[in-house]
Amino acid sequence: MISFRALILGVLFAVLICFVVSYAELVITYIQIGFLQLPPAVIGLFFFIIVLNRLAGRLNRRLSLSQQELMVIYCMMLLASMISSRGLMEKLIPALIAVNYYANESNEWAEIFFKNMKPHLVPFDVTKGGSQPIAVSFYENIDPNQPIPWREWVPPLLTWGVVVVLIFFGFLCLASILRRQWVDNEKLTFPLVQLP
Repeated sequence: MISFRALILGVLFAVLICFVVSYAELVITYIQIGFLQLPPAVIGLFFFIIVLNRLAGRLNRRLSLSQQELMVIYCMMLLASMISSRGLMEKLIPALIAVNYYANESNEWAEIFFKNMKPHLVPFDVTKGGSQPIAVSFYENIDPNQPIPWREWVPPLLTWGVVVVLIFFGFLCLASILRRQWVDNEKLTFPLVQLP
């Protein structure tokens, strides 16, 4: 059974991983710490958690996390790293605004695509043509004194967030189906999931 403290710690560390990975990969732009199969940000933070767990276990046995709790925290951090890194966010967010930024009179994207777009799926106004200020500020830097236009960005991000959660839930369901065959019937071993 998954403990409440493992879920709380997992959420806290997942938020930390999201911030660190997003900042390193999307702001600094030359550090890939969440993009690999074993993301360095997750491995480094997990090593730190294990060291703290050992120290907490020496002070008070009840403070120590079990292997199952550590695995829950590790998996939550892996998912957070995968979602916030170049694998998803670097591709998804620009795709929401690119069609507006690159729309011009020669390619006629505004006339071809905008009429078929749902307003809640993109941060720009689909009733207007051409490149809009929100697209220009996204690609050409926003003025430091200007606030981020959250009112335009929140509805599409929430909508696509639901889609992403459903996709990951589908992957989780698929993994549970395959797990029964691979673990129970074929007795395959997975050495990467053994914790120290």
